[in-house]
Amino acid sequence: MKNWKIRTGILLVFGWCSHGLMAQKIVRLLQPMALGSRYEMNSSVLKEKRQLLIYTPPKSQLPQKYPLIVVFDGESLFETMVSTVKYMNYNSEIPQMPEAIVVGVMNAKRMRDMPIPHGYGQKQGEEEFRRFVTFELVPELKKQFPATDLTILVGHSQGALFATYLSLSSPMLFPWVIALDGPFDIHKNTTELEKSFLKLLKEDRGTMRYFSGEVLYGWQKQWTEQGPAKQQMKWKDETHESMPLKGIYEGLKALFYDFSPPAKDLNLTALTKFYDAKQRAYKNPVPIPYKVLEASIERKMGENRKQEILELINYGIKQYGQTPRLQSLKTRADLL
Repeated sequence: MKNWKIRTGILLVFGWCSHGLMAQKIVRLLQPMALGSRYEMNSSVLKEKRQLLIYTPPKSQLPQKYPLIVVFDGESLFETMVSTVKYMNYNSEIPQMPEAIVVGVMNAKRMRDMPIPHGYGQKQGEEEFRRFVTFELVPELKKQFPATDLTILVGHSQGALFATYLSLSSPMLFPWVIALDGPFDIHKNTTELEKSFLKLLKEDRGTMRYFSGEVLYGWQKQWTEQGPAKQQMKWKDETHESMPLKGIYEGLKALFYDFSPPAKDLNLTALTKFYDAKQRAYKNPVPIPYKVLEASIERKMGENRKQEILELINYGIKQYGQTPRLQSLKTRADLL
């Protein structure tokens, strides 16, 4: 059984500039998809081609950067994740989370890359897949796509165990995890992994966020409640196969529990202060979301608060460009 001690500093230096492990370019494939696009990349670590499903938010007039969500078992979870991210952004007046880039990692040899607990510690198993994700996939994604430094891992079953293992190995690179019905506490091969990760969460000082959705497996009694950023949620009315649909939404809601402002009519000063406070946790400056600006402007229209409205509109134009919607709101504000 391997030593699970964390060498984060070594991994950070070793991972981004190491020994010829720079990935091949991620190439888009001309295969139509309802959500996102299909890509392919060569891996020198795995010595094979890997297919990816990638969704990027609609282009804005001005460049934006987004959190990166890496979803294992992409063939089954990618579309659910993309639909949920879109729903949480566009189907309510105030978005519940920021827009995000979603990457579904398609399986090639699932039992090799993300084994069941009994298979951990084998040669060319989860460790090789960890090196692929850490040293090839994520650096190349951040090179080719407008991603921030916040990378979120999402896995179901064996994928949840692997996502946890990956976060333990590189907690500074992968600080946020959604683990759905991970098979924890069932075999001695992962006992040290589990103990080390729970210790890491307990000693964390606000960097990490972790959601464990559980039906059949999960942490069970090993888990101790640790506040809103580290949650365990159990369901009795789902199966191991059905729970990801509910788990993805609840997981994103838990990770981004602090994203929505406390009121829908805050002025620019209050909104700027609120979102500036997110910079450390989100690993990037967080602009006031477009829909939050709209909601506040609309409420202030009814109160004739012209100066506050114009401040919000000018911020929106600077951040998102001169959109037709902002032009329309400015025309209305000028008439107040």
